[in-house]
Parts: sequence; structure tokens; C-alpha cells
Amino acid sequence: ITPDTIATNAHVVNGARNGTVLVTSRKLGRVLRGRILYQSSLQGREWPDIAFIRVDANAAPAVVTLSPEVAKLDPVVAAGFPGLLTQSDQGVRRLVNGEAGAAPELVFERGAVATFSHEAANLVVHSAFLANGNSGGPLFDHCGRAVGINSAILRDQRVGGQYNIAQDVQELVRHAQRLNIPIRYTGGKCAHG
Repeated sequence: ITPDTIATNAHVVNGARNGTVLVTSRKLGRVLRGRILYQSSLQGREWPDIAFIRVDANAAPAVVTLSPEVAKLDPVVAAGFPGLLTQSDQGVRRLVNGEAGAAPELVFERGAVATFSHEAANLVVHSAFLANGNSGGPLFDHCGRAVGINSAILRDQRVGGQYNIAQDVQELVRHAQRLNIPIRYTGGKCAHG
């Protein structure tokens, strides 16, 4: 979300030793040590589920613009690393074997906004397929702006249905502003469809 700050879920970094995590991507091309700048408490509740990681200054190869403008039936794209696919990715195998510049292939899934939930937090319910490993990844509109942070999966075991939950970026923005993290935040409806 800034050249030196990554947003993810608190449950993704939960259990990190000494408040540090390792960060990599294909675009980054190397492994960086990140320090957990903020992690919301998950004790006794699910939301908010937000964490910020600080990496070496200006290390990010790209910065995502955030937007609060999303409505029912808007097309969205989830980006992330679902374990179902990344477990067989050659980049993961090379990374685990010590090749620091290797990373899994980023996976994109299309969907649409189904509804919103405002009980515990502002949540975007969408149909872009998620699996374990997508947590903390962005939910983009078709203009490439993040409108949410993927955080949970709801499954109906009887009929096999699934809905996917992203926290609205407004929750992320509130936490970032409290920490004086200078994010790119823009309004206006996405014109692409």
C-alpha cells in the first residue's frame, strides 16, 4: 500500500517470531525481512483482521491504490496464492529449497460482489473463488484499485456452496490513518466493466 508497507490479515502473521516475517514475490525477485508494524487483536473476535508489515525503504515494485467505491454485482478480481495451486508450483519448490529469488505464480480469480455485511465490520461478500492461502490478498475492481482485503471463506458443507469475504478497504484506511501510513486512496466509480 506504500513503497515500504504491506497490508495483510492479522491471522496471516499470527505467530511470527520476534515480530518479523519474510516477504517475496516474482516481481520483487528476492526475499526481504519485514517487521510487523501493526496487528489487530484476534482474541475472541474475527474482525478487524488487519496487519501492516514494514519492509526495507522503497522496496515495493508497485503500490496499490485503494478505493471505497464498490456496489452489488460489480465485477471484482481476487489476487493471491491459493494453497491448492501453489503447493504444486515450481516457484514454491525452488523457494523452499533456498532459491531466494523464486516465488509462486500469482493467481487471479474473477467474480462479482454478492452483498455486504455490516454486523462486525464492513465486509464485502463476493464470488471470486478463494482457497486457503488467499488470506491477506487484495480484492480489485476492474480499474485495478483494491476495494477489499480477502479474509475468510464461508462454506455450506451440505450443498458445497461457498462465499468469500473481504474486509472493505475503509477498515484498512482507518487503521492506516491512525498509524500515519500515507496511502493512495481514491473515490469515484470504476468506469471499466
